Amino acid sequence: MAALVAERLTLVLAVALVLLGAVMAWTAGNAVKRLVGVLIALCAALAAAVSLGATDVVLPGVAVALALLMLGAALVVRVQEAFGGVEFAEINAADAQSDVKAPEA
Repeated sequence: MAALVAERLTLVLAVALVLLGAVMAWTAGNAVKRLVGVLIALCAALAAAVSLGATDVVLPGVAVALALLMLGAALVVRVQEAFGGVEFAEINAADAQSDVKAPEA
């Protein structure tokens, strides 16, 4: 009985962390915080899969999470170098300044 309760509690906690990571990735105004939110959601989804007994997805899931982390970190560094910040307001402002305006006739 206690094992079943612990298993259900683990699953509920994992689903809550998936939702927390998704909300964090959706609402963050910072590229690094969005990356962390996606990683939290992915790791929590892996924990939920393990809680449900799908242990064969753990190794590929960890590989995907690490690949996502490396790619996301490289993109964040590149965006910071190109636009001078990782806040989306700064990125949008710098992008708007760099847009070429059409000459008026």
